[in-house]
Amino acid sequence: MPYIGNQPAPTNVTSENIIDGTITNVDINASAAIAATKIAGLSTVATTGAYSDVTGTPTIPVAGTDFVAQTGGAFTGDVSFGDNDKAIFGDGSDLQIYHDSVTNNSYIAEAGVGDLVLQGTNIRLQTTSGDYYVRAYNGGAVNLYHNNAEKLATTSTGVDITGTLTSDGFTADGDVSVSGNLTGLRYFDISNTGSTSTDGSIMRFITQQVGSASTTTGSIFKRKNGEFRFANYDTDAAAYIGFDVGASERMRIDSSGDVNIVNELKAGSYNETYAALSGTSPTVNCETGNVFSLATTGNTTFTFSNPPASGTAYGFTLKVTAGGTHTLTWPSSVDWAGGTAPDAPASGETNVLVFITHDGGTTWYGFQAGAALA
Repeated sequence: MPYIGNQPAPTNVTSENIIDGTITNVDINASAAIAATKIAGLSTVATTGAYSDVTGTPTIPVAGTDFVAQTGGAFTGDVSFGDNDKAIFGDGSDLQIYHDSVTNNSYIAEAGVGDLVLQGTNIRLQTTSGDYYVRAYNGGAVNLYHNNAEKLATTSTGVDITGTLTSDGFTADGDVSVSGNLTGLRYFDISNTGSTSTDGSIMRFITQQVGSASTTTGSIFKRKNGEFRFANYDTDAAAYIGFDVGASERMRIDSSGDVNIVNELKAGSYNETYAALSGTSPTVNCETGNVFSLATTGNTTFTFSNPPASGTAYGFTLKVTAGGTHTLTWPSSVDWAGGTAPDAPASGETNVLVFITHDGGTTWYGFQAGAALA
């Protein structure tokens, strides 16, 4: 209907009164609403929520492509955590992986009550340059390295060590086999903890380094109350080998080589050392034997040396065969039976003489045991 003047504004505009075209400005009351189905191009847009500026078809983020779904998903790029930010696993925050900015350390921490379990067919611990700390093989060895050099490997029967084993202590429950030398030992102690009165064995090696003046007791083998003392280094000069029975010493070999026996010596057989003399000035060295012989080549003067100390008896037998008509001269310390030395054997004959002393050779008692022997 035609109007004169300004046409009054319509109070209600329905969609059928809107034709295709462009609306430059639309002022919609805040309490008004336009159904999304009335706007072309929004049919794929969620029908809830508000959009303050719609200039086209909005893109809705897709789970798995634009974000990780709460119920599962996969990352295709790096995930960065800041210093002291933790990747936490478990209901009780049990496993934590993080970097500490204060100490500049990185941690894989099991903060719960369980174990931290690393599983794999084979396991390696390496430096960032690839050098080994540890290698572990499934069903095989576990190897430990020093400066990328293998030093210890477990085997099916124990461990194999490359290099020198240094230990503050060592306890062996079974047999010990040593193919090389045990060197640099100050103390070597093998013992049990049982009573010495039981039928167990105690074996101890306690020795001192050369030059030490410690009063440490020497090595001991012990069974019940019997005791074998292997060495005693009260001082270097006092080293000895002692054999004890019932905690009492029965035999000793001292540093000079003397053998001292308490009570009787009983042997299945007994042998004396024989030494042949030569020359016209022979020396009977008491430390080299007990039976001596000489075939004279001229007039002969004898000397006796190195008798045992006073208080120890010593005797020797001397066989003299004359290689001609020769005189024999004896030490002035010889006290002959009857006060006179026996005649020298005739050429081609043999005399046998016996000498004994008990005062360190101050006096030798001389006897002729046989004369004119063929």
